[in-house]
Amino acid sequence: MVKNSRKIFVLGLDGVSWDQLNPLMKEGVLKNLKSICAKGVSGRMESIIPPETVPAWFAIATGLNPGKTGVFDYVNRTSRDSHTIVPLSPNCYSQRSIWDYLGKNGYEVGLFGYPTMSPPLEVQGFCVSGPDRSWEHPLAFPEGLEQELNDITGGYEDHINLRNPKYRKDIDTFFTDLNRIIKKQCNAIKYLAEKKNWDFFFAVFTFTDWMEHMLCKYYDTSHPDHDPPASREVLKKYHETWAIIDEFIGGLKSMLSEGTLMMIISDHGSGPVASAFYANTWLERMGWLRKKRGWKQRVAGNLKLFDGKSHSRYGSRVFRILRNRILKIKNIMDMIDVESSLAISPDHNVMAGCLHLTQAGKKIPGFRDKLVQELRELPQKIDGIESVEIYLPEETYHGECVGLSPDIIFAINKYGCTVEVDFNDKPFSASPSLPWRSGGHAPMGIFIGSGDGVAPQTLERLHILDMAPTILAFYCVPVPANMDGNARLSWVTPNQDRPCRSGSG
Repeated sequence: MVKNSRKIFVLGLDGVSWDQLNPLMKEGVLKNLKSICAKGVSGRMESIIPPETVPAWFAIATGLNPGKTGVFDYVNRTSRDSHTIVPLSPNCYSQRSIWDYLGKNGYEVGLFGYPTMSPPLEVQGFCVSGPDRSWEHPLAFPEGLEQELNDITGGYEDHINLRNPKYRKDIDTFFTDLNRIIKKQCNAIKYLAEKKNWDFFFAVFTFTDWMEHMLCKYYDTSHPDHDPPASREVLKKYHETWAIIDEFIGGLKSMLSEGTLMMIISDHGSGPVASAFYANTWLERMGWLRKKRGWKQRVAGNLKLFDGKSHSRYGSRVFRILRNRILKIKNIMDMIDVESSLAISPDHNVMAGCLHLTQAGKKIPGFRDKLVQELRELPQKIDGIESVEIYLPEETYHGECVGLSPDIIFAINKYGCTVEVDFNDKPFSASPSLPWRSGGHAPMGIFIGSGDGVAPQTLERLHILDMAPTILAFYCVPVPANMDGNARLSWVTPNQDRPCRSGSG
């Protein structure tokens, strides 16, 4: 193998779409990013189905569709006939991710903020966990790096609790906390990029997704709840926050060594969220789901611990104590009589819907078809539901793990309506399930490429599954035959250090 002396720095902006960036560039907020786009390549990049953070970043890292990995959500089935779901762990990445292949071929790898990376992976290089990390585990690998980050940032931070009621009372507090965390993360990345040895650096900013979920109604004029007068002050602060990010991107670009290829990508896009569909309530109304009738479930029902407003009513801390410690009811499955039900909606990312057929439901001929038909007819039966898109696993995925997929995946109002697992008074609400949530996910994210010899152009038909094979091909590392994406390198000028190029443009 011929080792490539050139480097790649990938910056992930979670949940960012061109619908967000284009107005900011036009208004002069993102001057550095606008310049990078003008001199490099860019395009829309399609996500997986459903477009959700954890499975999307996993697909980016592996180049494999969920049907080959069994990663369809942040929690996933353990077997085809089970409704037990477990969260994704770093071990799931083992031996099939970009950094594994690069490390085996002698390249030094740096990872920063990658979702579900807790405990931090012991890569050939360094790894800093993301904001979803467990406090039981160290922040970073190798040992000692956590203290370094604390020293250079004045106490490293990476998490905001969006459910905290103080942010609903005072949006300025949200921006104060957010900007402080952004600056600390930016300083940490600059330190690592400058002081540590790396050939490949992949950093992910998750806070861009937090911003979208919380602030969409302020910056997106198409949002049903957009109020121009109320949005003006928030929009100023929103611009100030993006200006901080843009300043970091410009500074990072200038400090990267000559010949370094810079990619800026997102795992999925974003869009307005204005309503909520309560799938288990709907299934119960249709006669396909039954609740458990024990005393714990009755108490939980009387206190409405599993309805759509529970978090707002009790606050996150009290909510967790009531449900988890006192009643020991940890999730929605503790409320459902699975054996007496035909279909259920277990815990999942609410940006899309997922239904599991129970053993009883699977035994009824044509039952899944009946479910699909009823879902398709929701726009005719419920005001506020305009469209329903159905994704069946055998039509959407391929690979040995297709059977671990939910039996039905669906999106309502083009992902503009969340699909909740909680029980509610009625199946549909014309307002978001959480008062602070106004933004959701969309299928199309972004891709930007910049570096020496990169000529301006627009790339078409990009998919997040293309990222892993593209990066491996750049480094002359053989692309595994089972990867689903294509190496998209026609925009990169070859040089003597990288004689091997593969894939199409």
